[in-house]
Amino acid sequence: MVKAVFYTLGNNFGIAKTEMFDTQNEAANAIRDYALAQKFTRIQEVDDEDYNIRITATTPNGRAGRNVGTIELGWDE
Repeated sequence: MVKAVFYTLGNNFGIAKTEMFDTQNEAANAIRDYALAQKFTRIQEVDDEDYNIRITATTPNGRAGRNVGTIELGWDE
């Protein structure tokens, strides 16, 4: 299991929600779809080399590198 953490996409940064997925790909796709729905572009995974993978994107107004989510590996439920 992997945990997907979805960050708020407005002006105030925080956690919008968390969800559990069976695979890293499912979690990444869910975060990608979440960001795309808000007109974010250039969505990419950044491996932090510590059991987490950050998902970054470019905001609708052009700011690159905005954190839109994190995938936390190694969760068992």
